[in-house]
Amino acid sequence: MTGPFLYDAKRTLTSKTVMVAVAAMVLLSLAVLPDFSAGAAPGASGGNTSQLFVYYNSGGYHFVGFAWNQFGQPLSGTRFDVNVTVPNLSPNVASGSDVSDSSGEAEFTVAVPDNYTYSVSATATAPDLTVATSGTITPFSSATPPGASVPLLSDLPQEVFAVVTDGGNGTARDILVSWAGPDGTPPVGYKVYYKFVFPQCQTSGNGGTSCVGQPQQPLGQTNAKLLGTMSSYVQVFHVPQSETNFTVTTGVLIGLVAPNGTNVVAITPGDSARSDPNALIPVSSLYPSDSLTSAQGSQIATASFASIFGLFIPLLAIVGTYNTYGKDRVTGILESVLAQPVTRRGLSLSRYLSTFAAMSAAIVVSVAIVDLIAQSFTHSFVSPSIVISSTGALVVELAAFIGIAMLLSHLVKSSGTLIGLSVALFLVIDFFQGLIVTIAATILQISRGSVAYYRISVALDFLNPAQFISLVETYFTNVVRFVGIISTPSFSITPQDYGITAPAIVLTGALWISIPLVCFLYLAIRRD
Repeated sequence: MTGPFLYDAKRTLTSKTVMVAVAAMVLLSLAVLPDFSAGAAPGASGGNTSQLFVYYNSGGYHFVGFAWNQFGQPLSGTRFDVNVTVPNLSPNVASGSDVSDSSGEAEFTVAVPDNYTYSVSATATAPDLTVATSGTITPFSSATPPGASVPLLSDLPQEVFAVVTDGGNGTARDILVSWAGPDGTPPVGYKVYYKFVFPQCQTSGNGGTSCVGQPQQPLGQTNAKLLGTMSSYVQVFHVPQSETNFTVTTGVLIGLVAPNGTNVVAITPGDSARSDPNALIPVSSLYPSDSLTSAQGSQIATASFASIFGLFIPLLAIVGTYNTYGKDRVTGILESVLAQPVTRRGLSLSRYLSTFAAMSAAIVVSVAIVDLIAQSFTHSFVSPSIVISSTGALVVELAAFIGIAMLLSHLVKSSGTLIGLSVALFLVIDFFQGLIVTIAATILQISRGSVAYYRISVALDFLNPAQFISLVETYFTNVVRFVGIISTPSFSITPQDYGITAPAIVLTGALWISIPLVCFLYLAIRRD
């Protein structure tokens, strides 16, 4: 005959609430798929996301700006600001600005006398207030003809050619070309040519590798292939078909040729350093690998353990514990169970251990699923030390919240109060860690972003069971990251300098398991 302890444990393990919580925990593991999928399709690299051209005539200096997103689509809301330094005027700086419209274009004029010695400071600020591109140059020379368009946000020809993500295939790349014709007119009829080259590479004395490409002659119909013909200021072209014999040092030369046969990038006036007439784009930028490295997979897995599992385990623990113990406790059902040959200690431990066992098994399965997902994308499992330590941290968090939820059931007298108090506790310590840090820093008059501020953040991390997984993540990644609605900015640290050591983590975990459990058992045995 099954004993009361085993019967009660079996009843708890097979309850619908626990089974639903376990299923929810397993389903949470699938939430990492978008992160791995996004990581397996790396963002486009090489090239800016805006360009600003200037030309001059009797009306002053005229600016035409263009902005685009990662797919090369027009981007509105990018602000272009320029300051033209004019030594003989007072004040000696003339300014102008405009914001890109729905077509991604901005246009404005700074009315100052023509003088090729003026310097221009230009800045492009994206809609999210990120400075996309900036630079200060003297764009014109004495030989620059009036009306000639000069790119301001390009220190090298490469920046006239950007690599963007293909709109129809997130793993493919396109080449974006931006240019303005004479007097800022669209570059209709300008041709874009390309050529694969194989740079000669040699290892330097310090172990580095330097590569020098073949002599870059202006590209044209006789020595290159046509990529396409421009009909607008900003135009996207599909990358050329890759050659089967290229290596990691292979590059693709890109050149822009005006209708009269002149290579327009090569003749940028006023900058003798621009001796190469074409852009050299690495093949790795145009034909990226569609697989993640094992290190990237470990980073994604570690972040998911802290952000997804660390955020929802407390909620699942509270809900599961309420239905397996708290509800029976406040409604008096446990008293009828105690009429059977079972002690208060035995009943309390059976409910605690059975709830803990079921959800711990769910954590192990969920972590294993994440590990399998990582292996499918990176062809390598997550580091065993990260898997084991993260699983242990999540189990600690689970045990802490089960103990806390059972403890609360002995401090209130009604189901409504227990539910409200549990939810409030979950929201405060799981979502508002950043707010707590800010309040503590304000009371102590510590400025945000200072070393003392970060020390408070880490100290409160030790005092919050919902952030225990973050301690483990920090130990392995050297980055402090908080999860919640009001977040504290992530920052890099040396964990040992902030007290995050293996013994400290083990001791903190042991305390978070034992203190709520001991307090719960004391109340369950001695006060009821």
